[in-house]
Amino acid sequence: MINLTQNSLILNKTFPEFHDTFFIEGDVIIPDIKPDVETIIYVDAFPVIDNYVVNSGQITVSGNCEFNILYVSDKLPNEIIRISTSIPFKNSFAVENLLPESFVEISITPTKISSLILNGRKISVSAELQTNIKISDKETITFVNEIEENDSIMQQKSTTTLPTLKNVTKTTTAVKDTAMLETSKPTIKDILKYDNCIEKEETTISDGKILLKAELCIRIYYTSEDTNEIHIFETSLPFSNFIDIKDLKDTDTCELNNTVKNMSIKLLPDSDDLMRIVEFDSEIDNSLKVFRNEEINLIEDTYSTESDLMPEREDITYEINTPTLSEDITLRGTISIPEDESIQILTPLGRIKTVDISNEDNNTILNGILDVTVIYLVPSTGKINSVSLDMPMEHILTQKIQTLGNLKIEDIEVTNVGSEKYDVKITLTATGRENKKGEISILRNIVELETPPQKNTGITVYFVKPGDTLWKIAKKFHTTIDHIIEMNNIENPDIIDINKALVI
Repeated sequence: MINLTQNSLILNKTFPEFHDTFFIEGDVIIPDIKPDVETIIYVDAFPVIDNYVVNSGQITVSGNCEFNILYVSDKLPNEIIRISTSIPFKNSFAVENLLPESFVEISITPTKISSLILNGRKISVSAELQTNIKISDKETITFVNEIEENDSIMQQKSTTTLPTLKNVTKTTTAVKDTAMLETSKPTIKDILKYDNCIEKEETTISDGKILLKAELCIRIYYTSEDTNEIHIFETSLPFSNFIDIKDLKDTDTCELNNTVKNMSIKLLPDSDDLMRIVEFDSEIDNSLKVFRNEEINLIEDTYSTESDLMPEREDITYEINTPTLSEDITLRGTISIPEDESIQILTPLGRIKTVDISNEDNNTILNGILDVTVIYLVPSTGKINSVSLDMPMEHILTQKIQTLGNLKIEDIEVTNVGSEKYDVKITLTATGRENKKGEISILRNIVELETPPQKNTGITVYFVKPGDTLWKIAKKFHTTIDHIIEMNNIENPDIIDINKALVI
Protein backbone atom coordinates (compact mmCIF):
# COMPACT_ATOMS: atom_id res chain seq x y z
CA MET A 1 0.00 0.00 0.00
CA ILE A 2 1.27 3.45 -0.92
CA ASN A 3 0.87 6.10 1.77
CA LEU A 4 0.22 9.53 0.30
CA THR A 5 0.27 13.00 1.86
CA GLN A 6 -2.09 15.56 0.36
CA ASN A 7 -2.12 19.34 0.30
CA SER A 8 -4.73 21.84 -0.87
CA LEU A 9 -4.78 25.39 -2.17
CA ILE A 10 -7.46 27.88 -3.17
CA LEU A 11 -7.39 29.51 -6.60
CA ASN A 12 -9.51 32.26 -8.10
CA LYS A 13 -11.88 30.94 -10.77
CA THR A 14 -13.57 33.49 -13.02
CA PHE A 15 -16.45 32.64 -15.33
CA PRO A 16 -17.40 34.37 -18.60
CA GLU A 17 -19.14 37.68 -17.97
CA PHE A 18 -22.95 37.55 -18.11
CA HIS A 19 -24.98 40.14 -20.04
CA ASP A 20 -28.75 40.56 -20.31
CA THR A 21 -31.13 43.45 -20.89
CA PHE A 22 -34.45 44.56 -19.49
CA PHE A 23 -36.80 47.45 -20.19
CA ILE A 24 -38.24 50.14 -17.91
CA GLU A 25 -40.58 53.03 -18.62
CA GLY A 26 -42.57 55.70 -16.85
CA ASP A 27 -44.03 59.18 -17.08
CA VAL A 28 -42.63 62.52 -15.94
CA ILE A 29 -44.99 65.28 -14.83
CA ILE A 30 -43.68 68.83 -15.33
CA PRO A 31 -43.76 70.65 -11.96
CA ASP A 32 -46.03 73.69 -11.74
CA ILE A 33 -43.08 76.03 -11.26
CA LYS A 34 -41.63 75.06 -14.68
CA PRO A 35 -42.99 76.03 -18.11
CA ASP A 36 -44.55 73.67 -20.64
CA VAL A 37 -42.21 71.47 -22.64
CA GLU A 38 -41.89 72.21 -26.34
CA THR A 39 -38.71 70.38 -27.40
CA ILE A 40 -36.65 67.77 -25.58
CA ILE A 41 -32.96 68.31 -26.31
CA TYR A 42 -31.34 65.60 -24.18
CA VAL A 43 -32.23 62.64 -21.97
CA ASP A 44 -29.86 60.60 -19.81
CA ALA A 45 -30.38 57.71 -17.40
CA PHE A 46 -28.47 56.70 -14.24
CA PRO A 47 -29.29 53.20 -12.89
CA VAL A 48 -28.48 52.62 -9.21
CA ILE A 49 -28.51 49.12 -7.69
CA ASP A 50 -29.96 49.13 -4.17
CA ASN A 51 -29.87 45.39 -3.54
CA TYR A 52 -29.36 42.00 -5.11
CA VAL A 53 -30.17 38.48 -3.91
CA VAL A 54 -28.10 35.51 -5.09
CA ASN A 55 -29.45 31.97 -5.33
CA SER A 56 -28.17 28.93 -7.21
CA GLY A 57 -28.44 29.80 -10.89
CA GLN A 58 -30.41 32.99 -10.34
CA ILE A 59 -29.88 36.57 -9.21
CA THR A 60 -32.54 39.21 -8.47
CA VAL A 61 -31.50 42.84 -8.84
CA SER A 62 -33.49 45.84 -7.61
CA GLY A 63 -32.89 49.56 -7.64
CA ASN A 64 -33.88 52.84 -9.25
CA CYS A 65 -33.11 54.52 -12.56
CA GLU A 66 -32.93 58.31 -12.50
CA PHE A 67 -33.87 60.01 -15.77
CA ASN A 68 -32.39 63.44 -16.39
CA ILE A 69 -34.30 65.47 -19.03
CA LEU A 70 -33.27 68.75 -20.66
CA TYR A 71 -35.90 70.67 -22.60
CA VAL A 72 -36.83 74.11 -23.91
CA SER A 73 -40.17 75.90 -23.75
CA ASP A 74 -41.83 78.12 -26.36
CA LYS A 75 -41.96 80.85 -23.70
CA LEU A 76 -38.23 80.53 -22.93
CA PRO A 77 -36.68 79.19 -26.17
CA ASN A 78 -33.16 80.30 -25.21
CA GLU A 79 -33.13 78.69 -21.77
CA ILE A 80 -32.44 75.03 -20.96
CA ILE A 81 -34.75 73.60 -18.31
CA ARG A 82 -33.97 70.44 -16.38
CA ILE A 83 -36.31 67.98 -14.71
CA SER A 84 -35.66 64.50 -13.36
CA THR A 85 -37.56 61.48 -12.15
CA SER A 86 -36.69 58.14 -10.58
CA ILE A 87 -38.27 54.88 -11.77
CA PRO A 88 -37.82 51.71 -9.65
CA PHE A 89 -36.86 48.38 -11.19
CA LYS A 90 -36.62 44.77 -10.07
CA ASN A 91 -35.58 41.93 -12.33
CA SER A 92 -34.40 38.33 -12.04
CA PHE A 93 -31.83 36.65 -14.30
CA ALA A 94 -30.89 33.01 -14.82
CA VAL A 95 -27.09 32.93 -14.59
CA GLU A 96 -25.05 29.81 -15.29
CA ASN A 97 -22.40 28.82 -12.69
CA LEU A 98 -23.90 31.14 -10.06
CA LEU A 99 -23.88 29.85 -6.46
CA PRO A 100 -25.06 31.53 -3.23
CA GLU A 101 -21.43 31.87 -2.11
CA SER A 102 -20.16 33.25 -5.46
CA PHE A 103 -18.32 36.56 -5.52
CA VAL A 104 -20.50 38.83 -7.68
CA GLU A 105 -19.82 42.21 -9.26
CA ILE A 106 -22.81 43.90 -10.95
CA SER A 107 -23.18 46.99 -13.08
CA ILE A 108 -26.12 48.28 -15.12
CA THR A 109 -25.68 50.54 -18.13
CA PRO A 110 -28.34 52.15 -20.34
CA THR A 111 -28.04 51.10 -24.00
CA LYS A 112 -31.15 52.78 -25.41
CA ILE A 113 -32.91 55.84 -23.97
CA SER A 114 -36.01 57.41 -25.49
CA SER A 115 -38.57 60.07 -24.62
CA LEU A 116 -41.92 61.24 -25.98
CA ILE A 117 -43.86 64.43 -25.25
CA LEU A 118 -47.41 63.35 -24.35
CA ASN A 119 -48.54 66.92 -23.78
CA GLY A 120 -47.04 70.17 -22.53
CA ARG A 121 -47.03 68.90 -18.95
CA LYS A 122 -46.19 65.24 -19.40
CA ILE A 123 -43.27 63.26 -20.87
CA SER A 124 -42.96 59.52 -21.32
CA VAL A 125 -39.44 58.08 -20.83
CA SER A 126 -38.06 54.59 -21.33
CA ALA A 127 -34.73 52.82 -21.32
CA GLU A 128 -33.20 49.49 -22.22
CA LEU A 129 -30.78 48.62 -19.44
CA GLN A 130 -27.96 46.11 -19.82
CA THR A 131 -27.04 44.13 -16.73
CA ASN A 132 -23.39 43.07 -16.56
CA ILE A 133 -22.48 40.40 -14.01
CA LYS A 134 -18.98 39.14 -13.23
CA ILE A 135 -18.84 35.87 -11.27
CA SER A 136 -15.88 34.28 -9.55
CA ASP A 137 -15.53 31.50 -7.00
CA LYS A 138 -12.95 30.00 -4.70
CA GLU A 139 -11.70 26.83 -6.37
CA THR A 140 -10.15 24.38 -3.90
CA ILE A 141 -7.51 22.12 -5.47
CA THR A 142 -6.36 19.01 -3.57
CA PHE A 143 -3.24 17.19 -4.74
CA VAL A 144 -0.57 14.69 -3.66
CA ASN A 145 2.57 16.50 -2.60
CA GLU A 146 4.44 13.70 -0.80
CA ILE A 147 4.80 9.92 -0.93
CA GLU A 148 5.84 8.54 2.42
CA GLU A 149 9.26 6.92 2.51
CA ASN A 150 9.34 3.79 0.38
CA ASP A 151 12.58 2.38 -1.08
CA SER A 152 10.83 1.02 -4.15
CA ILE A 153 9.03 4.29 -5.07
CA MET A 154 11.01 6.81 -7.11
CA GLN A 155 9.85 10.46 -7.14
CA GLN A 156 10.72 13.38 -9.39
CA LYS A 157 9.86 16.60 -7.54
CA SER A 158 9.73 20.33 -8.21
CA THR A 159 8.50 23.50 -6.55
CA THR A 160 6.40 26.28 -8.08
CA THR A 161 4.78 29.49 -6.91
CA LEU A 162 1.05 30.07 -7.39
CA PRO A 163 -1.15 33.13 -6.70
CA THR A 164 -3.57 31.61 -4.20
CA LEU A 165 -6.77 33.40 -3.24
CA LYS A 166 -6.70 34.22 0.47
CA ASN A 167 -9.72 36.49 0.91
CA VAL A 168 -12.62 38.18 -0.87
CA THR A 169 -14.46 41.03 0.75
CA LYS A 170 -16.81 43.91 0.01
CA THR A 171 -17.30 47.18 1.80
CA THR A 172 -18.73 50.64 1.18
CA THR A 173 -16.94 53.97 1.40
CA ALA A 174 -18.89 57.18 1.95
CA VAL A 175 -17.58 60.23 0.11
CA LYS A 176 -19.00 63.52 1.33
CA ASP A 177 -17.17 66.69 0.45
CA THR A 178 -17.55 70.14 -1.06
CA ALA A 179 -15.79 71.88 -3.94
CA MET A 180 -15.77 75.55 -4.88
CA LEU A 181 -15.75 77.04 -8.36
CA GLU A 182 -12.78 79.13 -9.34
CA THR A 183 -13.46 82.86 -9.25
CA SER A 184 -12.87 82.98 -13.00
CA LYS A 185 -15.88 80.75 -13.63
CA PRO A 186 -19.47 82.07 -13.67
CA THR A 187 -21.75 81.13 -10.80
CA ILE A 188 -24.15 78.19 -11.09
CA LYS A 189 -27.79 78.73 -11.99
CA ASP A 190 -28.74 75.11 -12.67
CA ILE A 191 -26.87 71.81 -13.01
CA LEU A 192 -27.86 70.18 -16.29
CA LYS A 193 -25.85 66.97 -16.17
CA TYR A 194 -22.95 65.34 -14.39
CA ASP A 195 -20.57 62.45 -15.10
CA ASN A 196 -18.37 60.59 -12.65
CA CYS A 197 -15.65 57.97 -12.64
CA ILE A 198 -13.00 56.63 -10.27
CA GLU A 199 -9.30 57.08 -10.95
CA LYS A 200 -5.90 56.59 -9.28
CA GLU A 201 -6.97 53.42 -7.46
CA GLU A 202 -4.32 51.87 -5.23
CA THR A 203 -4.02 49.55 -2.25
CA THR A 204 -1.37 49.29 0.45
CA ILE A 205 -1.04 46.44 2.94
CA SER A 206 0.47 47.13 6.33
CA ASP A 207 0.05 45.74 9.87
CA GLY A 208 -2.77 43.41 8.89
CA LYS A 209 -4.85 46.11 7.21
CA ILE A 210 -5.56 47.16 3.66
CA LEU A 211 -5.57 50.87 2.91
CA LEU A 212 -7.47 51.60 -0.29
CA LYS A 213 -7.19 55.01 -1.90
CA ALA A 214 -8.69 56.55 -5.03
CA GLU A 215 -10.24 59.70 -6.41
CA LEU A 216 -13.86 60.30 -7.37
CA CYS A 217 -13.67 62.49 -10.48
CA ILE A 218 -16.78 64.52 -11.31
CA ARG A 219 -17.62 66.68 -14.32
CA ILE A 220 -20.59 69.04 -14.06
CA TYR A 221 -22.35 70.80 -16.94
CA TYR A 222 -24.20 73.90 -15.73
CA THR A 223 -25.83 77.16 -16.79
CA SER A 224 -25.27 80.60 -15.29
CA GLU A 225 -27.44 83.68 -14.80
CA ASP A 226 -25.43 85.88 -17.17
CA THR A 227 -25.35 83.91 -20.43
CA ASN A 228 -27.06 81.02 -22.16
CA GLU A 229 -23.73 79.22 -22.51
CA ILE A 230 -23.15 75.84 -20.90
CA HIS A 231 -20.12 75.72 -18.61
CA ILE A 232 -18.09 72.80 -17.29
CA PHE A 233 -16.75 72.38 -13.77
CA GLU A 234 -14.45 69.47 -12.94
CA THR A 235 -13.21 68.34 -9.54
CA SER A 236 -11.61 65.31 -7.89
CA LEU A 237 -12.53 64.10 -4.41
CA PRO A 238 -9.91 61.83 -2.79
CA PHE A 239 -11.23 59.06 -0.56
CA SER A 240 -9.77 56.21 1.46
CA ASN A 241 -10.80 53.34 3.69
CA PHE A 242 -9.12 50.85 6.03
CA ILE A 243 -10.14 47.17 5.87
CA ASP A 244 -9.13 44.62 8.51
CA ILE A 245 -8.50 41.12 7.14
CA LYS A 246 -7.43 38.15 9.21
CA ASP A 247 -3.96 36.63 8.65
CA LEU A 248 -2.97 39.32 6.15
CA LYS A 249 0.70 39.56 5.12
CA ASP A 250 2.52 42.65 3.87
CA THR A 251 3.65 40.68 0.79
CA ASP A 252 0.08 39.90 -0.28
CA THR A 253 -1.41 41.70 -3.29
CA CYS A 254 -4.90 43.06 -3.93
CA GLU A 255 -7.27 43.36 -6.86
CA LEU A 256 -9.57 46.34 -6.26
CA ASN A 257 -12.77 47.25 -8.07
CA ASN A 258 -14.67 50.43 -7.13
CA THR A 259 -18.20 51.27 -8.29
CA VAL A 260 -20.10 54.50 -7.68
CA LYS A 261 -23.36 53.32 -6.14
CA ASN A 262 -25.24 56.61 -5.92
CA MET A 263 -24.60 60.31 -5.74
CA SER A 264 -26.45 63.47 -4.77
CA ILE A 265 -25.35 67.02 -5.60
CA LYS A 266 -26.43 70.15 -3.76
CA LEU A 267 -25.67 73.81 -4.46
CA LEU A 268 -24.62 76.07 -1.59
CA PRO A 269 -23.92 79.82 -1.46
CA ASP A 270 -20.46 81.15 -0.62
CA SER A 271 -19.70 84.02 1.77
CA ASP A 272 -20.90 86.51 -0.89
CA ASP A 273 -24.18 84.61 -1.24
CA LEU A 274 -23.17 83.40 -4.72
CA MET A 275 -23.83 79.83 -5.85
CA ARG A 276 -20.23 78.71 -6.12
CA ILE A 277 -20.08 75.77 -3.68
CA VAL A 278 -21.07 72.26 -4.71
CA GLU A 279 -21.70 69.62 -2.06
CA PHE A 280 -21.27 65.97 -3.05
CA ASP A 281 -22.64 62.98 -1.16
CA SER A 282 -21.86 59.56 -2.59
CA GLU A 283 -21.49 55.88 -1.72
CA ILE A 284 -18.83 53.76 -3.40
CA ASP A 285 -18.87 49.97 -3.34
CA ASN A 286 -15.37 48.49 -2.89
CA SER A 287 -14.73 44.90 -3.99
CA LEU A 288 -11.41 43.35 -2.94
CA LYS A 289 -9.61 40.11 -3.65
CA VAL A 290 -6.44 39.30 -1.74
CA PHE A 291 -3.83 37.06 -3.38
CA ARG A 292 -0.74 35.40 -1.89
CA ASN A 293 2.14 33.87 -3.83
CA GLU A 294 2.63 30.47 -2.19
CA GLU A 295 5.40 27.99 -2.93
CA ILE A 296 4.10 24.42 -3.25
CA ASN A 297 5.78 21.05 -3.77
CA LEU A 298 4.77 19.07 -6.84
CA ILE A 299 5.46 15.47 -7.80
CA GLU A 300 6.27 15.67 -11.49
CA ASP A 301 6.60 11.93 -12.04
CA THR A 302 6.83 8.67 -10.09
CA TYR A 303 7.33 4.95 -10.63
CA SER A 304 8.08 1.82 -8.67
CA THR A 305 10.87 -0.70 -9.09
CA GLU A 306 8.62 -3.41 -7.64
CA SER A 307 5.19 -2.78 -9.16
CA ASP A 308 3.32 -0.96 -11.91
CA LEU A 309 1.83 2.38 -10.84
CA MET A 310 -1.03 4.29 -12.47
CA PRO A 311 -0.70 7.97 -11.51
CA GLU A 312 -3.92 10.00 -11.82
CA ARG A 313 -2.98 13.50 -12.99
CA GLU A 314 -4.91 16.63 -13.91
CA ASP A 315 -3.92 19.82 -15.69
CA ILE A 316 -4.99 22.89 -13.72
CA THR A 317 -5.30 26.37 -15.25
CA TYR A 318 -4.94 29.27 -12.85
CA GLU A 319 -5.31 33.03 -13.16
CA ILE A 320 -2.45 35.43 -12.60
CA ASN A 321 -3.17 38.77 -10.96
CA THR A 322 -2.01 41.44 -13.42
CA PRO A 323 -1.49 45.20 -13.02
CA THR A 324 -3.95 47.78 -14.33
CA LEU A 325 -3.21 49.00 -17.85
CA SER A 326 -4.28 52.27 -19.46
CA GLU A 327 -4.54 53.49 -23.05
CA ASP A 328 -5.61 56.77 -24.65
CA ILE A 329 -7.96 56.53 -27.64
CA THR A 330 -8.96 59.11 -30.26
CA LEU A 331 -12.05 58.71 -32.47
CA ARG A 332 -13.34 60.94 -35.25
CA GLY A 333 -16.70 61.25 -36.95
CA THR A 334 -18.96 63.71 -38.76
CA ILE A 335 -22.29 65.11 -37.63
CA SER A 336 -24.79 67.13 -39.66
CA ILE A 337 -26.56 70.14 -38.11
CA PRO A 338 -29.29 71.17 -40.58
CA GLU A 339 -29.61 74.93 -39.98
CA ASP A 340 -29.74 77.69 -42.62
CA GLU A 341 -27.36 79.95 -40.73
CA SER A 342 -24.34 79.94 -38.47
CA ILE A 343 -24.94 78.47 -35.04
CA GLN A 344 -23.32 78.77 -31.63
CA ILE A 345 -22.36 75.40 -30.16
CA LEU A 346 -23.16 75.44 -26.46
CA THR A 347 -21.73 72.03 -25.57
CA PRO A 348 -21.29 68.49 -26.88
CA LEU A 349 -22.40 65.68 -24.57
CA GLY A 350 -21.21 62.09 -24.85
CA ARG A 351 -22.42 58.78 -23.51
CA ILE A 352 -21.10 55.25 -23.99
CA LYS A 353 -24.01 53.12 -25.18
CA THR A 354 -22.31 49.77 -25.76
CA VAL A 355 -18.77 48.49 -25.40
CA ASP A 356 -17.01 45.13 -25.54
CA ILE A 357 -13.61 43.65 -26.28
CA SER A 358 -12.96 41.01 -28.93
CA ASN A 359 -9.89 39.19 -30.25
CA GLU A 360 -9.24 38.91 -33.98
CA ASP A 361 -6.02 37.85 -35.72
CA ASN A 362 -4.00 38.24 -32.49
CA ASN A 363 -5.37 41.79 -32.06
CA THR A 364 -7.46 42.98 -29.12
CA ILE A 365 -10.21 45.23 -30.47
CA LEU A 366 -12.39 47.64 -28.49
CA ASN A 367 -15.85 47.82 -30.09
CA GLY A 368 -18.89 49.85 -29.19
CA ILE A 369 -21.18 52.77 -29.91
CA LEU A 370 -20.91 56.30 -28.52
CA ASP A 371 -23.91 58.60 -28.38
CA VAL A 372 -22.86 62.21 -29.14
CA THR A 373 -25.37 65.02 -28.68
CA VAL A 374 -24.51 68.57 -29.73
CA ILE A 375 -26.55 71.32 -28.04
CA TYR A 376 -26.50 74.57 -29.98
CA LEU A 377 -28.10 78.02 -30.23
CA VAL A 378 -29.55 79.60 -33.37
CA PRO A 379 -28.62 83.30 -32.89
CA SER A 380 -31.32 84.77 -35.16
CA THR A 381 -34.18 83.12 -33.27
CA GLY A 382 -32.50 82.74 -29.89
CA LYS A 383 -33.73 79.13 -29.83
CA ILE A 384 -31.75 76.24 -28.37
CA ASN A 385 -31.82 72.89 -30.16
CA SER A 386 -29.81 69.67 -30.36
CA VAL A 387 -28.78 66.93 -32.76
CA SER A 388 -27.48 63.44 -31.94
CA LEU A 389 -25.18 60.92 -33.58
CA ASP A 390 -24.42 57.26 -32.89
CA MET A 391 -20.67 57.00 -33.48
CA PRO A 392 -19.28 53.49 -33.99
CA MET A 393 -16.12 52.68 -32.06
CA GLU A 394 -13.52 50.20 -33.33
CA HIS A 395 -10.01 50.54 -31.99
CA ILE A 396 -7.11 48.09 -31.93
CA LEU A 397 -5.59 48.28 -28.46
CA THR A 398 -1.82 48.45 -28.17
CA GLN A 399 -1.99 47.52 -24.49
CA LYS A 400 -3.07 43.98 -23.58
CA ILE A 401 -6.38 45.09 -22.07
CA GLN A 402 -8.56 42.01 -22.28
CA THR A 403 -10.93 42.73 -19.38
CA LEU A 404 -12.19 46.31 -19.47
CA GLY A 405 -12.42 48.12 -16.16
CA ASN A 406 -13.44 51.61 -17.23
CA LEU A 407 -13.88 53.64 -20.40
CA LYS A 408 -13.93 57.38 -19.80
CA ILE A 409 -14.76 60.15 -22.25
CA GLU A 410 -12.08 62.77 -21.63
CA ASP A 411 -13.07 65.41 -24.18
CA ILE A 412 -15.29 66.09 -27.21
CA GLU A 413 -14.40 68.71 -29.81
CA VAL A 414 -16.89 69.81 -32.50
CA THR A 415 -15.55 71.90 -35.41
CA ASN A 416 -17.36 73.22 -38.48
CA VAL A 417 -15.83 71.85 -41.69
CA GLY A 418 -18.19 73.51 -44.16
CA SER A 419 -21.90 74.04 -44.67
CA GLU A 420 -23.86 71.77 -42.29
CA LYS A 421 -20.99 69.36 -41.62
CA TYR A 422 -19.13 69.29 -38.30
CA ASP A 423 -16.09 67.23 -37.37
CA VAL A 424 -16.41 65.38 -34.05
CA LYS A 425 -13.22 64.40 -32.24
CA ILE A 426 -13.53 62.29 -29.09
CA THR A 427 -10.68 61.38 -26.76
CA LEU A 428 -11.16 58.50 -24.31
CA THR A 429 -9.14 56.59 -21.76
CA ALA A 430 -9.54 52.82 -21.45
CA THR A 431 -8.31 50.98 -18.36
CA GLY A 432 -8.35 47.26 -17.64
CA ARG A 433 -6.28 44.12 -17.15
CA GLU A 434 -4.68 41.36 -19.17
CA ASN A 435 -6.25 37.91 -18.84
CA LYS A 436 -3.07 36.07 -17.99
CA LYS A 437 -3.19 32.38 -17.10
CA GLY A 438 -0.75 29.68 -16.09
CA GLU A 439 -0.99 25.89 -16.12
CA ILE A 440 0.36 23.15 -13.87
CA SER A 441 -0.06 19.40 -13.79
CA ILE A 442 -0.98 18.03 -10.36
CA LEU A 443 -0.99 14.48 -9.02
CA ARG A 444 -4.44 13.56 -7.72
CA ASN A 445 -3.80 9.95 -6.71
CA ILE A 446 -1.63 6.89 -7.35
CA VAL A 447 -3.09 3.44 -7.94
CA GLU A 448 -0.81 0.41 -7.50
CA LEU A 449 -1.67 -2.26 -10.05
CA GLU A 450 -1.83 -5.89 -8.94
CA THR A 451 0.26 -7.27 -11.83
CA PRO A 452 3.97 -6.78 -11.08
CA PRO A 453 6.17 -5.48 -13.91
CA GLN A 454 8.35 -7.85 -15.88
CA LYS A 455 11.99 -7.39 -14.87
CA ASN A 456 15.19 -8.16 -16.70
CA THR A 457 17.01 -11.11 -15.20
CA GLY A 458 20.09 -10.63 -17.34
CA ILE A 459 22.10 -7.75 -18.73
CA THR A 460 20.50 -5.31 -21.17
CA VAL A 461 22.39 -2.83 -23.33
CA TYR A 462 20.40 0.32 -24.13
CA PHE A 463 21.47 2.97 -26.66
CA VAL A 464 20.60 6.52 -25.63
CA LYS A 465 18.06 8.23 -27.87
CA PRO A 466 17.42 11.97 -28.35
CA GLY A 467 15.40 13.34 -25.45
CA ASP A 468 16.39 10.58 -23.04
CA THR A 469 17.27 11.32 -19.42
CA LEU A 470 18.47 8.93 -16.74
CA TRP A 471 15.05 9.31 -15.09
CA LYS A 472 13.21 8.17 -18.24
CA ILE A 473 15.57 5.26 -18.80
CA ALA A 474 15.39 4.10 -15.17
CA LYS A 475 11.60 4.31 -15.24
CA LYS A 476 11.46 2.33 -18.51
CA PHE A 477 13.42 -0.55 -17.02
CA HIS A 478 12.01 -0.34 -13.44
CA THR A 479 15.41 0.31 -11.95
CA THR A 480 17.04 3.26 -10.24
CA ILE A 481 19.19 6.14 -11.48
CA ASP A 482 21.88 5.18 -8.95
CA HIS A 483 22.03 1.67 -10.39
CA ILE A 484 22.58 2.99 -13.95
CA ILE A 485 25.24 5.45 -12.76
CA GLU A 486 27.09 2.73 -10.88
CA MET A 487 26.91 0.18 -13.71
CA ASN A 488 28.21 2.68 -16.31
CA ASN A 489 30.64 4.80 -14.25
CA ILE A 490 28.75 8.00 -15.20
CA GLU A 491 30.50 11.09 -13.83
CA ASN A 492 27.84 13.70 -14.70
CA PRO A 493 24.29 12.29 -14.54
CA ASP A 494 22.92 15.43 -16.24
CA ILE A 495 24.87 14.71 -19.44
CA ILE A 496 24.50 11.49 -21.42
CA ASP A 497 25.59 11.30 -25.05
CA ILE A 498 23.17 10.23 -27.76
CA ASN A 499 23.87 6.66 -28.97
CA LYS A 500 25.91 5.92 -25.84
CA ALA A 501 25.57 2.28 -24.81
CA LEU A 502 24.29 1.88 -21.26
CA VAL A 503 24.36 -1.36 -19.37
CA ILE A 504 21.11 -1.81 -17.45
